[in-house]
Amino acid sequence: MRIRTIVAGVTLMSGLAFNVLANNPLSAEAAGEGTGKVTASVLNVRQAPTTSSQIISQVKNGQQVTIKDIKGDWYFIENGAKDGWVYSKYIQYVQPAGPATVIGEGTTTANLNVRKAPSLSGTRITTLAKGIKVSIHETKNGWHYITAGSVSGWVSSHYVSVQSNGLDPAPNPGGETSPIKTASSYAEIDLRTPSNITAAEINKYIQKYHPDSPIANMGDAFVAAGKKYGVNALYLAAHAFLETGYGKSEIAYRKNNLYGLKAYDRSPFDSAKYLASYEDSININADYVRKNYLTTGGTYYNGPTLKGMNVRYASDKSWYSKIADIMQRIKPYQASQYQPVIMPNNGPSFNVDAIGSGVPYQAFATGTKGVITKSVEYRVVPFPFSDSKIKSTTVRPNVQGTFKANTEVSVIKKDPKGWVEVVHPGNSKTYWVPGDSITVK
Repeated sequence: MRIRTIVAGVTLMSGLAFNVLANNPLSAEAAGEGTGKVTASVLNVRQAPTTSSQIISQVKNGQQVTIKDIKGDWYFIENGAKDGWVYSKYIQYVQPAGPATVIGEGTTTANLNVRKAPSLSGTRITTLAKGIKVSIHETKNGWHYITAGSVSGWVSSHYVSVQSNGLDPAPNPGGETSPIKTASSYAEIDLRTPSNITAAEINKYIQKYHPDSPIANMGDAFVAAGKKYGVNALYLAAHAFLETGYGKSEIAYRKNNLYGLKAYDRSPFDSAKYLASYEDSININADYVRKNYLTTGGTYYNGPTLKGMNVRYASDKSWYSKIADIMQRIKPYQASQYQPVIMPNNGPSFNVDAIGSGVPYQAFATGTKGVITKSVEYRVVPFPFSDSKIKSTTVRPNVQGTFKANTEVSVIKKDPKGWVEVVHPGNSKTYWVPGDSITVK
């Protein structure tokens, strides 16, 4: 049962169905910059998000830290000393005082929860009814800090219609015209508008939080593809990061496929297209998305925004929000940085269906031998990251054992990343080892 209540001229909704979550860690949807307070007496700061990782510093009870990223149950924090990862259970999100400056006005488009923190796990203060006018003071990670009468707190930006700043539609050299409205978050921007993100900013972000990523230096490729195909470069980077776990999925690593191009659920690895390089993948996806999702009349067009793409691109209804959150973490959204101009598409077009799916292995002649030059783990598939990212086989674990130095093996083939498939001399099964650990005779 829901009861309508009037508080200081604002219609609120209340009821027995609400589950109030207090003092919980930030949700993945809200992961991004925020403030937290240490609740443990002493909390270890580690180099990586695992208890087996090296301790690089410590923070003490009551100390405030800046939360910069999230990975599972771990937060990456800045603490004024050495930055690193801490277990989220011992960090309590701190609600900042609401800013007084009004940066926009809007209207709720649904009954909308108001929370103490910009997170689905933030404590619910109350619920605003649909059609309530609100003043917006701050935007963060897909959330607005608002006031409505005597009510103030955080609400999802996806359910607030922000008033346009009156900008007229802007024609562009490519011939398209679109009524570009002022967006309140990355979820709502026209993805054909340019981003002022730099290659250095993209590289700095991924190198800081995912230094082992194979795509840690691809900033130039994202920016270049954005300009060439008229697609927001920050979106291109964030989409690749989400799709591949920052380049550490099997499809990304072994097939250079950063966007899951043609990776169907029934056999994702086998069906995914093999692309010659990460740069090719970025360009092909930019072309594919611009033509099919962002252009009026395109096969899957439903509006040139992340929300519009989500309708036909992903079954996960929060897909657009996850990409918008990553964009926000890389570079906080500022409406003033987005001009009402649609970029032209000047890039060459690709025929995706003509691209093959097979990995181009280099086969060795029958009877070729090799010698293991150092102690090395051998694997079921040539993939160095988490087993949970493997799609080509159900065999676990990927690492099956260790070869000792000077072990002689039969050699079968080599993959484009340099891994070599060998025959185990003890059980005659085939495994993969890194190319720098074997000398082929």
